[in-house]
Amino acid sequence: GCIAGCNACSVACPTDAIPVFGVGEADKWGVKMGTAVLETNRCVSYTEKAKCLKCVEICPTRAFNIEAGADIPTRPVSVDYNRCVGCGLCEQACSHVVFGEPAVLTFSHGRGQPTSLAEMPTEKMPKLW
Repeated sequence: GCIAGCNACSVACPTDAIPVFGVGEADKWGVKMGTAVLETNRCVSYTEKAKCLKCVEICPTRAFNIEAGADIPTRPVSVDYNRCVGCGLCEQACSHVVFGEPAVLTFSHGRGQPTSLAEMPTEKMPKLW
C-alpha cells in the first residue's frame, strides 16, 4: 500500500509512469492511482457479523461510507469514488483478516482523475467516531 508522507516511488520512477508529487495530502492524494471496491459477500462484517473496520481505520482519505444510524460504526457500506485514491492500504489490511481473496480490491479504474480532496482535505473532515 501507498503510505502517507512518502513520495519515494514518484521520485524514483525512471519512466514517468508515476508522476512526481509532493508528500502533502493535497498534492499526493489530488489524483487517483486507482479505486478500491468493497465486495460485501467476502467482508467479515457481513458474512460473520464480526466488527472489523480494518479498511475504514487505515484509509488515509476516509473514503469508506459506513453504515448509517450507528453511533459507533459497525461496518463499511461502500467506497466513495471521489475520495478513494487507490492507495491499496485497505486491500492490504483486509488480506490479513479475510481468508482467500480480500473483500476490498484495488483496481486501476479512474487512474489519473482528480479527487475531491482539494475541496475537503481529510484534516478538515469530522472524525468518524
